[in-house]
Amino acid sequence: MKLFAVFGNPILHSRSPQLWNAAFNARGIDAHYFRINPLDAEHAARLIREIPLDGCNVTTPYKDELFASLDECDDSVAQLHAVNTIKYENRRLRGWNTDMYGVVNSLREDGIQFHGKKIVILGAGGAARAAVYGLLKANAGEIVLLNRTYEKAVAVAEQLGCRAAYASRSKTELQDADVLISCIPANKRIIKPEWLHPGLAVLDANYASHSLLLEDANAVGCHIISGLNWLVHQAVPAFEHLLGVAPEQDMKMTMQQLFANPSSRLHAKSISFIGFMGTGKTTVGKAFAELTGKEFIDTDALIEQRAGMTIPDIFQQHGEAHFRSIERTVFDALDFSTEKIISCGGGAVVNEENRRCLTANTTVIWLWTELHALLNRMDTTNRPLFHVDDVEAKARELLTRRIPIYAQAADMMIVNEKISAASLAKKIYGEIYPTSGD
Repeated sequence: MKLFAVFGNPILHSRSPQLWNAAFNARGIDAHYFRINPLDAEHAARLIREIPLDGCNVTTPYKDELFASLDECDDSVAQLHAVNTIKYENRRLRGWNTDMYGVVNSLREDGIQFHGKKIVILGAGGAARAAVYGLLKANAGEIVLLNRTYEKAVAVAEQLGCRAAYASRSKTELQDADVLISCIPANKRIIKPEWLHPGLAVLDANYASHSLLLEDANAVGCHIISGLNWLVHQAVPAFEHLLGVAPEQDMKMTMQQLFANPSSRLHAKSISFIGFMGTGKTTVGKAFAELTGKEFIDTDALIEQRAGMTIPDIFQQHGEAHFRSIERTVFDALDFSTEKIISCGGGAVVNEENRRCLTANTTVIWLWTELHALLNRMDTTNRPLFHVDDVEAKARELLTRRIPIYAQAADMMIVNEKISAASLAKKIYGEIYPTSGD
């Protein structure tokens, strides 16, 4: 199975898995796409190789930072110093930036003409630079870049060939603007409603939450364009780069379903933690339960209670098959009528019925620790599956087999390295229960 992912922080809001997995299913491609929240950009590049991924997408805040990890890239990435699509092949990372197609084709699809038009862009990060780059290539008229840090806007404007303006001039610049594009990840009311005018086309790249900008624009009578359009139009060329086929119709059908169900969050009240043995599922699960005030359950502890003996003793006296049978019974008995935080054994999701139980009733968080770090901190003497001569080889073989299973079960992978359990619990809390600006 080929594996693809999207890197970001936050990332649980991303709709990319729905788009890509629908396209895989429609075309009979044996592949899966999932979300990853890494430690940082450097660690993301290592993860691509360690898992390994066949390719990935990149979103805020890593588009700029992952540029330095590429072995080769196309002209757009070289000029923008920002990447949103990476292919891993022959141990090399090759990057593209397809965001320019996201913005240009979103506007074109809605009948927005560029020639002689004034376009105001908010932000100066990777998405904003790609928007400027794409619109200039599409022969747009005047492009004005507004950013809180004026010097950053000036640097981008001088590099790409547009005009920069102080953010304090937003009201003035919008008076005669034809198009407003927001590339600001935070959902804050930066543009006051009275600065907008009927007929102004407004595109907000941030679809993660209810857009205050689009809400105000709709009330004023502006031409509204959802960030989901951008998502699809950047995904189509990204899919072509990574798999060599065009999935536009498959993704557009999925986008229509996303429009019909606008909530981007997973609403399961219970949370489950999965992942390889020793990744900290119990420790982080307890910290998350303490943070949220929810009941904590450790399925391995329930197995020991039901069997009346420790897990090593179950393996030694009865074998793994007997252990898995008890584990299946424990999962069947889980009661989701009240909210729970569940720590699962490393091999629990290998069983399809266990996976269905978790994906149907919980938001599934996959904890990841790189193998060498995991083996350094884990006591393998109490791990029955590691009672072998070459522990590292056995661990790598077992992890390799399980990675696709974890990926298919998880709503998000998050890295548990160089961070306390309490801090990681807070990070996960921010993903599941986000706050928005006003």
